Amino acid sequence: MGGCWIGNVASVLCLARLAKRDPKLGGPYAYVRSGMGDYAGFIVAWTYWISCVAACAGISIAFVGYLGVIYPGLLESALSSYSIDGRYCLEFDTSKYSKCW
Repeated sequence: MGGCWIGNVASVLCLARLAKRDPKLGGPYAYVRSGMGDYAGFIVAWTYWISCVAACAGISIAFVGYLGVIYPGLLESALSSYSIDGRYCLEFDTSKYSKCW
């Protein structure tokens, strides 16, 4: 677990170098599409989208777990977990740049 930052730093440096070399909008999708073609770009875009949705759900569940220490009744009700998850996703949905679904 302590070595995860090494991979993270390497990927950030890789994306920074790609952004400097090819300053198009689109992030990882645009870089993969220009380097490997449309199909690889499509796969990267869908994988990135799915990881964002999974992260949205994971962060919401973790938040309810941490909040359950302060308010023990939250852990007993699945509805509270869903309501907080929905609120979190709506914040992303109203954003100009990202969608949760």
